[in-house]
Amino acid sequence: MATHDYVLDNATGANFRADLNLVLAAIVSNNSSSSEPSTKYAYQWWADTNEGVLKIRNSSNDGWVTLLQLDGTLTLEDGSASAPALGFRDDLNTGIFSSAADTLDVSCGGTTRGSFSSSGLAVTGNVTATTFVGNVDAVDGDFDGTLEADAITVAGTALSTVIAGTTVTTATNANHVSVADNESTNENNLIPFIEDASATGNVGLESDGDFTYNPSTGTVTATAFSGSGASLTALNIVTDTSPQLGGQLDTNGNIIKFPDSSGASNNRLAFGNASDLTIFHDGSTGSFVNNANHDLYLQNSSVNTANQVFIRGKEGENSITCHGNGGVELYYDNTKRFETETGGARVTGGLNVSGNIALPDSSIFIAGTGDDLQIYHDGTNSYVKNNTGVLYLQGDNIRFLNDAGNENIIKAFGNGAVELSFDSSKKFETTSTGIDVTGAITVNGSALDTGGGITMAQQWRQHTNTSNPSSITQNWEVNDNTIYGGIGSSMSEAAGVFTFPSTGIYYIAVDQTFHVTSNGEDRRCEIHIQSCTSSPSSNSSYSDLAIGYANLGVGSSTTFGTASCSAFVDITDVSNRKVRFTASVNNSNTQLTGNSGYNENSYVFIRLGDT
Repeated sequence: MATHDYVLDNATGANFRADLNLVLAAIVSNNSSSSEPSTKYAYQWWADTNEGVLKIRNSSNDGWVTLLQLDGTLTLEDGSASAPALGFRDDLNTGIFSSAADTLDVSCGGTTRGSFSSSGLAVTGNVTATTFVGNVDAVDGDFDGTLEADAITVAGTALSTVIAGTTVTTATNANHVSVADNESTNENNLIPFIEDASATGNVGLESDGDFTYNPSTGTVTATAFSGSGASLTALNIVTDTSPQLGGQLDTNGNIIKFPDSSGASNNRLAFGNASDLTIFHDGSTGSFVNNANHDLYLQNSSVNTANQVFIRGKEGENSITCHGNGGVELYYDNTKRFETETGGARVTGGLNVSGNIALPDSSIFIAGTGDDLQIYHDGTNSYVKNNTGVLYLQGDNIRFLNDAGNENIIKAFGNGAVELSFDSSKKFETTSTGIDVTGAITVNGSALDTGGGITMAQQWRQHTNTSNPSSITQNWEVNDNTIYGGIGSSMSEAAGVFTFPSTGIYYIAVDQTFHVTSNGEDRRCEIHIQSCTSSPSSNSSYSDLAIGYANLGVGSSTTFGTASCSAFVDITDVSNRKVRFTASVNNSNTQLTGNSGYNENSYVFIRLGDT
């Protein structure tokens, strides 16, 4: 049994092949199913296993045409006189149809001319023959011309004798036949007639006061009707307070219509001994399926697993789709946004949550195609784990707090400082020129000034602009103007490599200005502090200690930007432990600024104490 909407969705190979197999199964089985396909097309086949017939969709795609029984029996629609079930290609209103059960009718030009039924043949119109052979029995109708007969008999009795208890006599009016009342209380076979009281020869039905007929209104009134009434049509059962069906109710192509319901006791379709389930429309609020007892199930049968249950907010627009042995899908404006899967659920689009998202211990929140970012708690500790690239915590005001949320541990400000705290008391802060420490500084457990304190401090600078810089190997000088100062032994410099005067803990800070000399931009200007532990003459032995960045946006030739960075270094070997400075720019018109009269850049060395 298989039906399909004949739309192949984009899917992986296995899923696409499975969907294609379902399409082929639907085609080869003529959409075999006990219920019609959910998606229908004009001239589509349907093997209706519920009714056991083969159907085809009509050209207007609004109904089915039954062709034959699934066991091979050819069946026809009932048809009508104007549209016979079996007609002729060039004369469609002439053919064969069935106006009722056990009846075969023949129409000509849209008019019924003959009807075969269990009681015989009825012909509408003239029957013309040169000769009738045999007896012509039970003739009811008009004869054009003269009826000649040697004798007229009714049920083998001559017309001049008694017919079913009634004697035919000469009427008062020579143009009529007078029928005498037999006063029988129950005429089972024939309807008796009587002559009216005026004795004019007019004949009426015998009633005995309990049976009347009004031809102007077509009304027949009787004390009681006997029989099953199986052949009666257009009955009015309104006055019957407890009508009962003897079989299935056939709507004969019509609608069962319920007016708007104003309460629980009227105009509702009810099921259950206590009207537990009702279906109705109240005329103002809407339509309802109301269940008053037990659970309400909306389901396909257990054998109908290939079809779905659809709930639609608007005709042709899915809201909820339930798949047998499969998932449940939720839609927004006919676009799928949520679906259940074998391993859980999938959301298409954003997920807005007003409450909490709770994950048990060791369950992981995962982001990235390659499970790159993971956040989880293992029952003891919490983790933010990044497997690919850089982990960025981005914002203009970032804070790390204690568990109670009432103490700052780290505070970071966009275009500003970074603060480190102890017990919510700030102890360390970066500034535009370096750092600010509140309290004592210790190294390896000892105060920073142990072993001599600050014994050396010196400031260097670039005294000339350098275009398209990389390794800064020239234009160095100590700020030796009268107003500048320093303490202790000096750093020595050769080809941009600096040698420390003695071992110890040193603080190095750099502020370097970059300048785009013509209209343009340089999105990434860098200044690097690099050091080596051996082979100071080899470029490959140096590695970065710190990097500062500057961004020179689009502007005029007066566009400037400053990159800053700093580092603490432990110099244990002045022969091999050396530092140098390098720069990186992306625009050939970018240069390092330098000036010998004042500081456009600054390279600071401070010895803080012994190693």
